[in-house]
Amino acid sequence: MRASLRPVDLAAIRDLFHRQALFDHDVRIRRVAVEAIAAGWRDDPGTLPLLRERATDDHWAVRRVAAQAVRQIERR
Repeated sequence: MRASLRPVDLAAIRDLFHRQALFDHDVRIRRVAVEAIAAGWRDDPGTLPLLRERATDDHWAVRRVAAQAVRQIERR
């Protein structure tokens, strides 16, 4: 049987991804966190500001993923 996530669980996961996208030292973790936020919380009010901030990340891979996500969200 598959357990379903309660809304509080999803908020905790979102917050974890936000922290990882902003503060993790590993570029791979930041990039994957940005991808997860863009895919799972596209309509969340905090997503677009976070993605815009990550579009100025020190690493090109994070910047690229964030910039692509910003463009996709803004086109909607």
